[in-house]
Amino acid sequence: MRLTSRSRRVAAWLMVAALLAGCGHMLFGSAPTPTAPPRPKNLAGQTLVIYSGRRESAIKPVADAFQASTGIRVELRIGLTADLGRQLLAERAQSVADIFIAATGSEAELWARQGLFQPYISPAAAPLPAEYKDKEGLWTGIAGRARVILYNTQLVAHADIPSSVFELTDPKWKGKVATSGFDDRTSVSWVASLVATKGEAFTQKFIDDLIANGMVILPTSTDVRQKVAAGEYAIGLTNSPAYWMQHEDASVAFVYPDQKTESIGTPVTISTVSIVSGTAHLAAAQAFVDYILSPEALPLLLGSPNYELSLMPLDKAPAGTVGDFRATPVSIEQLADLEERVVKLFSPPF
Repeated sequence: MRLTSRSRRVAAWLMVAALLAGCGHMLFGSAPTPTAPPRPKNLAGQTLVIYSGRRESAIKPVADAFQASTGIRVELRIGLTADLGRQLLAERAQSVADIFIAATGSEAELWARQGLFQPYISPAAAPLPAEYKDKEGLWTGIAGRARVILYNTQLVAHADIPSSVFELTDPKWKGKVATSGFDDRTSVSWVASLVATKGEAFTQKFIDDLIANGMVILPTSTDVRQKVAAGEYAIGLTNSPAYWMQHEDASVAFVYPDQKTESIGTPVTISTVSIVSGTAHLAAAQAFVDYILSPEALPLLLGSPNYELSLMPLDKAPAGTVGDFRATPVSIEQLADLEERVVKLFSPPF
């Protein structure tokens, strides 16, 4: 549970904002909405500090384009989402960051529960499916990665291409499957999705069976991609960008697993954007959220070298959209609730 109910926290934020603006009378009328904030006409010259749990190549093109478009200077600080979140906690009395980019939605949700973000529902988020945005605007999804089966086309015959992750315990795949460990946070989300849909006991047996069948745990998803492409492993359980990063090499292909009606669907991990509580540049921060969700910015966010899924309908999305397959019906809140326990239960082998 969050430290306080979301509704009380949002109401408190609105009251403080009204009082600081000298608009106490608004407390007795209609509450202001974070979806239509008043903004200065010219924000040029301000500086936004962005803490990003995404690598620099995944966010800098958008930050540079935003800066060129608005005149708002952007200072990027790149690190692990968990480390940057802890830094936010340490700085909460005097905010340094204005924007927080989380590598996974579950991490954003956990930091939101610490009261680190303030609500903003961007009009640009309207096309986003409800499951990819916080209903109070504490985080908003900006891109997605599907957990796919990547395979080497020279090692896997067309008739043998697995359609489900649960087929990978078959002895014919013994020693031929690789995935990334829990240092890759998307692997934590994948196992948490299994627990949410199939239960803890089932997932424990499934992972045990995979390990008994020789599944190898590699440090990163990049290792999985490269070693499958090189033929060291026939199959990799990894994220959808892995294929697109390697797609000019005809030795790899992928499938979205578990697409049959009775199956669990393909898990999706999202990255998110949030506005940091206490920012001194609220209007500029809101402008950045609007921009990163805009048709102008999305191709920069989704294209080479990142190749992530668009979370909203988008013509000519470089790596497709989440509408191209049936996603696992697990909420970000469920993943946040489960992931700490998942790390304890499954480390090792992950």
